[in-house]
Amino acid sequence: MSTDGTADRILELEKALAASQCRNRELLRALDHMPSGVEIYDRHGTAAYLNPAMVTMTGLPSAEAAIGKFNILTDPFSAETGLKPLYERAYRGEVVETEEFVIEMGRAADEWGTSTRQIWFKMLLLPLKGVDGDVEAVFAIMFETTAKRQLAKVMQRASQRDGIELIAGGVAHDFNNLLTTIIMNTEIMAEEAEGAESQSLANDILSASEQAVFLTRQLLAYTGREERTIHTLDLATLTKSICQVFRQSIAQVGDFHLRLPNKPTLAEVDAGQYKQVVMNLLTNSLEALPADGGSLDVALSQRPLSHEDLTFYQFPDPPTPGTWNVLRIEDNGCGMPDHVRQRIFEPYFTTKAEGHGLGLAATLGIVWNHGGGVAVRSTPENGTVFTVLLPISSQSVTQAPPSPESAPWPQLGRVILVDPSPYIRGSLRALLQKKGWTVEEHQDGVTARDSILSNQEPPDLVVMDLMLSPMNGLDILRQVRHQHPTLPVLLMGTHEDMGRLGVQDDAHADFILKPFSSERLLTCAAAILAVPAHGPGMGKPAQ
Repeated sequence: MSTDGTADRILELEKALAASQCRNRELLRALDHMPSGVEIYDRHGTAAYLNPAMVTMTGLPSAEAAIGKFNILTDPFSAETGLKPLYERAYRGEVVETEEFVIEMGRAADEWGTSTRQIWFKMLLLPLKGVDGDVEAVFAIMFETTAKRQLAKVMQRASQRDGIELIAGGVAHDFNNLLTTIIMNTEIMAEEAEGAESQSLANDILSASEQAVFLTRQLLAYTGREERTIHTLDLATLTKSICQVFRQSIAQVGDFHLRLPNKPTLAEVDAGQYKQVVMNLLTNSLEALPADGGSLDVALSQRPLSHEDLTFYQFPDPPTPGTWNVLRIEDNGCGMPDHVRQRIFEPYFTTKAEGHGLGLAATLGIVWNHGGGVAVRSTPENGTVFTVLLPISSQSVTQAPPSPESAPWPQLGRVILVDPSPYIRGSLRALLQKKGWTVEEHQDGVTARDSILSNQEPPDLVVMDLMLSPMNGLDILRQVRHQHPTLPVLLMGTHEDMGRLGVQDDAHADFILKPFSSERLLTCAAAILAVPAHGPGMGKPAQ
């Protein structure tokens, strides 16, 4: 071969090499812009390339944190997550396409400083062979499906919650009617009981009724239909008070640590429902501790959270990045396997022999209805961490208005009693007659309205259920008001918002939530009876 021919060949090879290098650069540039995660491992299994999408997906600080350092065939993380056998197949020359599976990145968080979130994805592994047919590298493409699964989970929870809310509304109305009857009749029986045994039986019925009321409210809390009174409160003060009571009531916790911020931690909450959340979580952790002791850590803080941070939490709607109130409750108990952890907020799901499965469901509902989110991390034998986020309030601390003093109960009068349930009417009739009142009963609102409007002398009091047919209690109240603007009317019901809004501008009307005690009913009725007929008329008196 001539010298000129050799030079031409060398030039040709140099151009081919330059073109190949250019294609490689363009290929890598294209991989850098791919939305899916891409990794390349060399013939020994060591990471040689990660594209930016892969870095973001895993939460690594940079590609350099893994390149030349992480080996997919020998690192324990690969065996723990099930990746190792998949890559071994690829290194044997097989194209591997996986079904959707999950990796818990928390296992690598301590060593690599990665995100602790779960990653769901499908994976395609392509062996890259050399001229001799041996595998020189493995090209991995990861299609993340985490967001899709989270959306499906939110939609499933929303559908489930909507269904339960429909059921809860009907069940609560009927069940609370029955509980009202049981509570009031038992209170009357307890007053007239002769002998310690009869008194004890009556008290047992009342205790069981209170537990039934609590279970109903747990269900309503999950659906967001429980009565709420919102105030701007300091969560640090509330949490300290709740934990002090909890600590005094238990014995098997070896170590109980409470860490609170030095500055006010304000949030707009219902104090009773916040207590319910904390007590539910503390009780859940307590039951997971070993019999010979254990530790519980409660911490409250305010922390800035990014969009990625917030993906670890369950929210009904996408949350806004920013600074949040963060309540963290950690135990060193038995922990939970992943299949249990994923279901703990489902209504009626429980692993306890005597559990009813409403405590954590109610906790989630309460937090959601306060604009917050919940996360739980747990592994068997390594304890559980519950974290609750609540929005920070910029308002000043407010306090509930003091309860009004009980007004004296008039000894004589005529009351019109309206309720579709004969049990409710029977209980209220017995109570009011015992107080010296004449009772006129109606099972529907139309006949009660006609009775009120057709008589020259109106009754002294109307006690009326909210959910009547064919006209509800609010419609009847509005019609009666044209003729009797100051007639005292007490509405009863299980739909708190509807009842409260219906009477908020009426000084001579009030609403009482079922179930209630005899004392509660008499206190509310006496309060509206005490409002002067010549007083403010339409419009609530100042608190």
